[in-house]
Order: sequence, then C-alpha cells, then structure tokens
Amino acid sequence: MAAIEISNNLVLVVDDDPTSLMMMETVIRSAAFESIAASNVSAGIRLLHLHQPRIALIDVQLPDGDGIDILREIRRKNLKTLAAFITASLPDFPFHKCGTFQPDMIFSKPVDPHAIAAWLERQSVKAGAAEVCR
Repeated sequence: MAAIEISNNLVLVVDDDPTSLMMMETVIRSAAFESIAASNVSAGIRLLHLHQPRIALIDVQLPDGDGIDILREIRRKNLKTLAAFITASLPDFPFHKCGTFQPDMIFSKPVDPHAIAAWLERQSVKAGAAEVCR
C-alpha cells in the first residue's frame, strides 16, 4: 500500500489536560501551523482519519487508552503523519509496547514550548528522523 501524502500544516493534539492543550495550541499557531484537538484516543483516531494531519502531538496516558494506540493507527494506515509523544515518564517509557511503530519525536513533561516550536518549524522544511527532547 502506498503512503498517503500529507501536504498541510495541520497538527492534531491529543491530550486530556485542558491547560496543556491550550499551551500546545498557542505554540502550534506561533510556528505557523493550524491545530485540531482531542481529549482521548477514540476522538484522536476519528480526527486523524477525518483530517489526515501532517503532525500529531500525543499524550501517552489518556483516559480511554494510551497514545501508542494512535501511533499504531498512523503506522498501520501508512499515513505520513509525524507522531510525537508527550510523556511524564521518559525514563520508564514503554518502548516495548510500540513494537516496530516508533514515534518520530518524544517530548518529556514538563514540556518546553520552545522545543516544540523548534521541532515544528523544522518539520515545515522536511520530516526529521526520530529525536528525543528532554
């Protein structure tokens, strides 16, 4: 199956914390991207299929599952959506649960808005290799 081409500046944010959502949406706008938001896995997957965003910023721990479920969906559907995880437990991150579906970036909480903005700006030029930002 050929990869589905993503050619927009849309970022899907999946986080159940309203304060984090607002901060990330502000950062996304400052990096000249648009955003859509979901507060759980099922809404995130629905928006992913509906809008096919260029980037997904995904909290790992969500009320109805974990962000790894969204990453799996991105990779199984062969989307070119870049996936970045946001986690409070980077040292204990369950990489084994990702299997062969690894994220393109991992941000550690508390999230540095400047680090997210810089990563987004790099993605406006080209997709980068996997990175870890602590």
